[in-house]
Amino acid sequence: TPLRNTPHLTHVRAMGNAEAMDESARVQLCGTFVVELLGRRVDNLLPGRQGRLLFAYLVVSRLLPVSRNSLIDALWYRDLLPSLPDELSGWIGVTQIAAAPPFPEHLWSRKAGIVTWCYSGPHERADEVLAPIRDFGDPLLVGLAAMPYSVLQTAFDALLPKGLQWYWKVDFFEQITDDAIALNRRYGETIPTPLSTMHWYPVSGAAARVPQDATAFAYRNGGWVGVIAGIDPDPANLPAAASWAQQFWQDLHASSAGGGYVNMMMEDDGRDRVRAAYRGNYDRLVQVKRRYDPTNLFHINHNIPPS
Repeated sequence: TPLRNTPHLTHVRAMGNAEAMDESARVQLCGTFVVELLGRRVDNLLPGRQGRLLFAYLVVSRLLPVSRNSLIDALWYRDLLPSLPDELSGWIGVTQIAAAPPFPEHLWSRKAGIVTWCYSGPHERADEVLAPIRDFGDPLLVGLAAMPYSVLQTAFDALLPKGLQWYWKVDFFEQITDDAIALNRRYGETIPTPLSTMHWYPVSGAAARVPQDATAFAYRNGGWVGVIAGIDPDPANLPAAASWAQQFWQDLHASSAGGGYVNMMMEDDGRDRVRAAYRGNYDRLVQVKRRYDPTNLFHINHNIPPS
Protein backbone atom coordinates (compact mmCIF):
# COMPACT_ATOMS: atom_id res chain seq x y z
CA THR A 1 0.00 0.00 0.00
CA PRO A 2 1.63 3.32 -1.00
CA LEU A 3 2.28 5.62 1.92
CA ARG A 4 0.42 8.89 1.97
CA ASN A 5 2.50 11.70 0.37
CA THR A 6 5.39 9.30 -0.22
CA PRO A 7 4.80 7.67 -3.62
CA HIS A 8 8.34 6.32 -3.84
CA LEU A 9 8.03 4.37 -0.59
CA THR A 10 5.89 1.34 0.05
CA HIS A 11 4.29 0.30 3.30
CA VAL A 12 6.11 -2.92 4.12
CA ARG A 13 3.64 -5.58 5.21
CA ALA A 14 5.89 -8.61 4.74
CA MET A 15 5.23 -11.14 7.47
CA GLY A 16 7.23 -14.31 7.77
CA ASN A 17 10.48 -15.47 6.25
CA ALA A 18 12.50 -12.63 4.81
CA GLU A 19 13.42 -14.82 1.85
CA ALA A 20 9.79 -14.57 0.77
CA MET A 21 10.05 -10.78 0.45
CA ASP A 22 10.29 -9.65 -3.15
CA GLU A 23 12.90 -7.15 -4.34
CA SER A 24 10.62 -4.13 -3.92
CA ALA A 25 9.88 -5.01 -0.31
CA ARG A 26 13.57 -5.25 0.49
CA VAL A 27 14.28 -1.60 -0.24
CA GLN A 28 11.52 0.08 1.70
CA LEU A 29 11.76 2.16 4.85
CA CYS A 30 13.42 -0.39 7.12
CA GLY A 31 15.02 -2.23 4.24
CA THR A 32 16.46 0.96 2.81
CA PHE A 33 18.02 1.71 6.18
CA VAL A 34 19.85 -1.58 5.83
CA VAL A 35 20.87 -0.99 2.22
CA GLU A 36 21.81 2.68 2.27
CA LEU A 37 22.90 3.38 5.83
CA LEU A 38 24.57 0.14 6.73
CA GLY A 39 25.95 -0.45 3.24
CA ARG A 40 24.79 -4.06 3.17
CA ARG A 41 21.98 -5.75 1.29
CA VAL A 42 19.09 -7.46 3.00
CA ASP A 43 20.06 -10.55 0.98
CA ASN A 44 23.07 -10.92 3.24
CA LEU A 45 20.95 -10.79 6.39
CA LEU A 46 18.63 -13.74 5.83
CA PRO A 47 17.82 -16.65 8.17
CA GLY A 48 20.58 -19.17 8.62
CA ARG A 49 23.29 -16.57 8.08
CA GLN A 50 22.78 -14.05 10.84
CA GLY A 51 20.57 -15.92 13.31
CA ARG A 52 16.94 -15.53 14.23
CA LEU A 53 14.98 -12.75 12.57
CA LEU A 54 12.72 -10.30 14.33
CA PHE A 55 10.30 -7.67 13.14
CA ALA A 56 11.28 -4.03 13.56
CA TYR A 57 8.68 -1.33 13.26
CA LEU A 58 9.42 2.37 12.84
CA VAL A 59 6.73 5.02 13.16
CA VAL A 60 7.32 8.71 12.53
CA SER A 61 4.30 10.53 13.88
CA ARG A 62 2.82 13.89 13.04
CA LEU A 63 5.00 16.92 12.58
CA LEU A 64 5.61 19.24 15.44
CA PRO A 65 4.31 21.64 16.64
CA VAL A 66 2.35 18.79 18.15
CA SER A 67 -1.36 18.87 17.53
CA ARG A 68 -4.01 17.53 19.88
CA ASN A 69 -3.98 14.30 17.89
CA SER A 70 -0.23 13.94 18.38
CA LEU A 71 -0.69 14.38 22.11
CA ILE A 72 -3.19 11.53 21.93
CA ASP A 73 -0.50 9.46 20.19
CA ALA A 74 1.82 9.85 23.19
CA LEU A 75 -0.97 9.07 25.64
CA TRP A 76 -1.82 5.98 23.57
CA TYR A 77 1.78 4.74 23.70
CA ARG A 78 2.04 5.32 27.45
CA ASP A 79 -1.16 3.44 28.19
CA LEU A 80 -0.59 0.65 25.65
CA LEU A 81 2.93 -0.37 26.59
CA PRO A 82 2.18 -2.06 29.96
CA SER A 83 -0.39 -4.31 28.25
CA LEU A 84 2.00 -5.67 25.61
CA PRO A 85 3.61 -9.13 25.74
CA ASP A 86 7.30 -9.41 26.55
CA GLU A 87 8.06 -10.13 22.89
CA LEU A 88 6.97 -6.62 21.85
CA SER A 89 8.40 -3.40 23.15
CA GLY A 90 9.25 0.03 21.85
CA TRP A 91 10.70 3.39 22.72
CA ILE A 92 9.23 6.81 21.93
CA GLY A 93 10.90 10.15 21.43
CA VAL A 94 11.11 13.51 19.73
CA THR A 95 13.58 14.04 16.93
CA GLN A 96 14.42 15.91 13.76
CA ILE A 97 13.92 13.78 10.66
CA ALA A 98 17.23 13.11 8.96
CA ALA A 99 17.84 15.02 5.72
CA ALA A 100 18.75 11.83 3.88
CA PRO A 101 17.21 8.73 2.31
CA PRO A 102 15.13 6.74 3.02
CA PHE A 103 13.07 9.69 4.24
CA PRO A 104 11.19 11.68 1.55
CA GLU A 105 12.66 15.11 0.89
CA HIS A 106 9.55 17.03 1.91
CA LEU A 107 10.07 15.71 5.46
CA TRP A 108 13.79 16.40 5.72
CA SER A 109 14.78 18.38 8.82
CA ARG A 110 11.21 18.48 10.11
CA LYS A 111 10.64 17.93 13.82
CA ALA A 112 8.50 14.93 14.68
CA GLY A 113 7.73 12.22 17.17
CA ILE A 114 9.12 8.71 16.65
CA VAL A 115 8.31 5.27 18.00
CA THR A 116 10.62 2.32 17.30
CA TRP A 117 9.11 -1.09 18.00
CA CYS A 118 10.71 -4.50 18.20
CA TYR A 119 8.80 -7.78 18.10
CA SER A 120 10.87 -10.91 18.71
CA GLY A 121 8.19 -13.56 19.09
CA PRO A 122 6.97 -16.30 16.75
CA HIS A 123 6.56 -15.04 13.18
CA GLU A 124 3.14 -16.64 12.83
CA ARG A 125 1.84 -14.35 15.61
CA ALA A 126 3.35 -11.14 14.24
CA ASP A 127 0.16 -9.93 12.54
CA GLU A 128 -1.87 -10.48 15.69
CA VAL A 129 0.59 -8.90 18.11
CA LEU A 130 1.40 -5.87 15.93
CA ALA A 131 -2.23 -5.16 15.01
CA PRO A 132 -2.98 -2.59 17.76
CA ILE A 133 0.14 -0.66 16.76
CA ARG A 134 -0.29 -0.73 12.99
CA ASP A 135 -3.99 0.12 13.14
CA PHE A 136 -3.69 3.17 15.39
CA GLY A 137 -3.59 6.77 14.24
CA ASP A 138 -2.34 8.37 11.07
CA PRO A 139 1.48 8.51 11.15
CA LEU A 140 3.63 10.22 8.55
CA LEU A 141 5.77 7.16 7.85
CA VAL A 142 5.60 3.54 8.87
CA GLY A 143 8.10 0.79 8.13
CA LEU A 144 8.01 -2.88 8.99
CA ALA A 145 10.52 -5.57 8.09
CA ALA A 146 12.02 -8.79 9.38
CA MET A 147 15.70 -8.54 10.28
CA PRO A 148 18.33 -9.96 12.63
CA TYR A 149 18.60 -8.28 15.99
CA SER A 150 22.07 -7.03 15.09
CA VAL A 151 20.60 -4.98 12.22
CA LEU A 152 18.06 -3.26 14.44
CA GLN A 153 20.74 -2.65 17.05
CA THR A 154 22.97 -0.88 14.52
CA ALA A 155 20.27 0.73 12.37
CA PHE A 156 21.08 4.27 13.51
CA ASP A 157 24.86 3.95 13.59
CA ALA A 158 25.35 5.73 10.27
CA LEU A 159 23.34 8.70 11.53
CA LEU A 160 25.39 8.86 14.74
CA PRO A 161 29.01 8.12 13.80
CA LYS A 162 31.96 8.27 16.14
CA GLY A 163 33.42 11.67 16.89
CA LEU A 164 30.21 13.62 17.56
CA GLN A 165 29.93 16.14 20.39
CA TRP A 166 27.46 14.88 23.02
CA TYR A 167 25.85 16.24 26.16
CA TRP A 168 23.60 13.83 28.08
CA LYS A 169 20.97 14.19 30.78
CA VAL A 170 19.02 11.24 32.16
CA ASP A 171 16.43 10.25 34.76
CA PHE A 172 14.33 7.24 35.68
CA PHE A 173 10.56 7.70 35.55
CA GLU A 174 7.94 5.48 37.14
CA GLN A 175 5.36 6.98 34.82
CA ILE A 176 5.09 9.41 31.92
CA THR A 177 2.78 12.10 33.23
CA ASP A 178 0.57 14.37 31.15
CA ASP A 179 2.84 17.26 32.12
CA ALA A 180 5.88 15.30 30.92
CA ILE A 181 4.20 14.73 27.56
CA ALA A 182 3.50 18.45 27.30
CA LEU A 183 7.16 19.20 28.04
CA ASN A 184 8.24 16.80 25.30
CA ARG A 185 6.02 18.70 22.90
CA ARG A 186 7.40 22.05 24.02
CA TYR A 187 11.08 21.08 23.83
CA GLY A 188 10.54 19.00 20.70
CA GLU A 189 9.53 22.18 18.93
CA THR A 190 12.88 23.79 19.82
CA ILE A 191 15.37 20.98 19.09
CA PRO A 192 18.55 23.06 18.56
CA THR A 193 20.62 20.83 16.25
CA PRO A 194 19.69 18.12 13.71
CA LEU A 195 20.86 15.22 15.89
CA SER A 196 19.64 16.38 19.30
CA THR A 197 16.84 14.24 20.65
CA MET A 198 14.89 12.89 23.62
CA HIS A 199 13.95 9.21 24.07
CA TRP A 200 11.87 7.26 26.59
CA TYR A 201 13.14 3.67 26.99
CA PRO A 202 10.81 1.29 28.87
CA VAL A 203 12.00 -0.82 31.78
CA SER A 204 9.54 -3.65 31.44
CA GLY A 205 9.12 -7.38 30.92
CA ALA A 206 11.71 -9.57 32.63
CA ALA A 207 13.70 -6.53 33.78
CA ALA A 208 10.75 -5.42 35.93
CA ARG A 209 10.32 -8.84 37.54
CA VAL A 210 13.69 -8.91 39.34
CA PRO A 211 13.78 -7.80 43.00
CA GLN A 212 15.28 -4.34 43.48
CA ASP A 213 18.01 -5.67 45.75
CA ALA A 214 18.96 -8.68 43.59
CA THR A 215 21.45 -6.73 41.45
CA ALA A 216 23.12 -3.34 41.50
CA PHE A 217 20.43 -1.97 39.16
CA ALA A 218 17.61 -0.94 41.47
CA TYR A 219 14.86 0.51 39.28
CA ARG A 220 12.94 -2.73 38.78
CA ASN A 221 9.34 -1.65 39.31
CA GLY A 222 8.64 -0.69 35.71
CA GLY A 223 8.69 2.72 34.14
CA TRP A 224 11.06 4.39 31.72
CA VAL A 225 14.57 5.72 31.30
CA GLY A 226 14.22 9.26 29.98
CA VAL A 227 17.29 10.32 27.98
CA ILE A 228 17.94 13.80 26.62
CA ALA A 229 20.91 14.27 24.30
CA GLY A 230 22.31 17.47 22.81
CA ILE A 231 24.38 16.34 19.82
CA ASP A 232 26.30 17.98 16.99
CA PRO A 233 29.50 17.29 15.04
CA ASP A 234 30.74 20.88 15.52
CA PRO A 235 32.10 21.73 18.99
CA ALA A 236 30.96 25.32 18.44
CA ASN A 237 27.33 24.15 18.46
CA LEU A 238 27.58 22.03 21.59
CA PRO A 239 26.88 24.86 24.10
CA ALA A 240 23.48 25.51 22.53
CA ALA A 241 22.68 21.81 22.37
CA ALA A 242 23.81 21.29 25.97
CA SER A 243 21.79 24.27 27.19
CA TRP A 244 18.66 22.84 25.57
CA ALA A 245 19.28 19.45 27.20
CA GLN A 246 19.95 21.00 30.61
CA GLN A 247 16.81 23.12 30.59
CA PHE A 248 14.69 20.24 29.28
CA TRP A 249 16.02 17.99 32.04
CA GLN A 250 15.47 20.59 34.77
CA ASP A 251 11.84 21.05 33.78
CA LEU A 252 11.25 17.30 33.48
CA HIS A 253 13.15 16.22 36.59
CA ALA A 254 10.33 17.04 39.02
CA SER A 255 8.28 14.10 37.70
CA SER A 256 11.20 11.64 37.81
CA ALA A 257 11.98 8.86 40.29
CA GLY A 258 15.16 10.67 41.30
CA GLY A 259 18.03 8.62 39.87
CA GLY A 260 19.45 8.13 36.40
CA TYR A 261 21.22 5.51 34.31
CA VAL A 262 24.92 6.01 35.07
CA ASN A 263 26.10 5.28 31.52
CA MET A 264 24.45 8.53 30.43
CA MET A 265 25.66 10.84 33.19
CA MET A 266 28.02 13.74 32.56
CA GLU A 267 30.79 15.37 34.58
CA ASP A 268 28.33 17.80 36.15
CA ASP A 269 26.31 14.93 37.66
CA GLY A 270 27.73 14.74 41.16
CA ARG A 271 28.00 12.10 43.88
CA ASP A 272 24.38 12.49 44.93
CA ARG A 273 23.24 11.52 41.45
CA VAL A 274 25.38 8.38 41.54
CA ARG A 275 23.96 7.39 44.91
CA ALA A 276 20.41 7.96 43.66
CA ALA A 277 21.10 5.74 40.65
CA TYR A 278 21.54 2.70 42.95
CA ARG A 279 18.96 3.55 45.62
CA GLY A 280 19.25 1.20 48.61
CA ASN A 281 21.94 -0.89 46.92
CA TYR A 282 24.57 1.86 47.14
CA ASP A 283 25.95 0.97 50.58
CA ARG A 284 26.36 -2.69 49.59
CA LEU A 285 28.24 -1.60 46.48
CA VAL A 286 30.57 0.49 48.65
CA GLN A 287 31.39 -2.71 50.56
CA VAL A 288 32.16 -4.52 47.29
CA LYS A 289 34.32 -1.63 46.14
CA ARG A 290 36.19 -1.55 49.44
CA ARG A 291 36.96 -5.25 49.16
CA TYR A 292 38.01 -5.47 45.52
CA ASP A 293 39.29 -1.96 44.71
CA PRO A 294 40.25 -0.28 48.00
CA THR A 295 42.53 2.25 46.26
CA ASN A 296 39.83 3.22 43.74
CA LEU A 297 42.03 2.32 40.77
CA PHE A 298 38.97 2.07 38.53
CA HIS A 299 37.65 5.57 38.95
CA ILE A 300 37.44 7.21 35.50
CA ASN A 301 33.66 7.03 35.46
CA HIS A 302 30.75 7.78 37.76
CA ASN A 303 32.05 5.20 40.15
CA ILE A 304 31.44 4.33 43.79
CA PRO A 305 34.35 5.36 46.03
CA PRO A 306 35.42 2.76 48.60
CA SER A 307 34.74 5.12 51.48
